[in-house]
Amino acid sequence: MELDGPRDLRAVLFPPVLMTFFIAAFALPAGLLLAWITTPNVAWLFIATSLGYFLNYEFLHMSYHLPAGHPIARWPLIGRLKRLHQAHHEPR
Repeated sequence: MELDGPRDLRAVLFPPVLMTFFIAAFALPAGLLLAWITTPNVAWLFIATSLGYFLNYEFLHMSYHLPAGHPIARWPLIGRLKRLHQAHHEPR
């Protein structure tokens, strides 16, 4: 499951167009609704949190596919999450 090179990132990460869709179809309408119901600050906080969640997911998922010698792959938490991710993809 390790990355062999930059081309493998296309299989591990979501395409950039999905980020545009995520913002346009989800975060922006929900943010506008929150701004109307509450305050603009709540809406901006929601959009920032949504974006942070998406980027955190991408970082973690990429980390699970890094080679074992990579500095990030050696972090104890990443190692544990990588094992859980491998179990998730186990065909049995």
